Amino acid sequence: MKKQIHLRAEDLNNSDKLGLTYNLGQVHKRMLLRQSGIMKKFGLTARQSLIIAYLSTHKKDVVTQKTLEEHLHLTNPTITVMVKSMIDNGLIRKERVPEDARKYRLYMTEKAKQVEKASLQAAKTLDQSFYEGVLESDLKVFKGVLGQIAKNLDMV
Repeated sequence: MKKQIHLRAEDLNNSDKLGLTYNLGQVHKRMLLRQSGIMKKFGLTARQSLIIAYLSTHKKDVVTQKTLEEHLHLTNPTITVMVKSMIDNGLIRKERVPEDARKYRLYMTEKAKQVEKASLQAAKTLDQSFYEGVLESDLKVFKGVLGQIAKNLDMV
């Protein structure tokens, strides 16, 4: 069996950008773990809560699995499994799109709306704790840098 190589931030000290990329990934994983811990109390994963949030903020749009793939940057198999699980748990439902019978529009159920309301404050409180002690001016610069990195990723 091949031994797995695990990197640590200090392993990447010779390359500031590689170290930054590594640290961004690690912070993202840690944030998802914390979010998952909070959402678990409401019967959701962190990613499922993103689907509910997306459906909630796009009620008038025709939201399909493909829409979720594109906007949440997740693969088709991942979205398919998540949607099936959420349907099985009574959180979302789907209906055929009249203009294209191959597509299904996704809707939140009443159960999802209740879960969303209950979990929203907990999510906001957790999110605030992520940025505690960070100056507003630093956050503004950070948002700009992340926005540029996201644009660059779209070009690759």
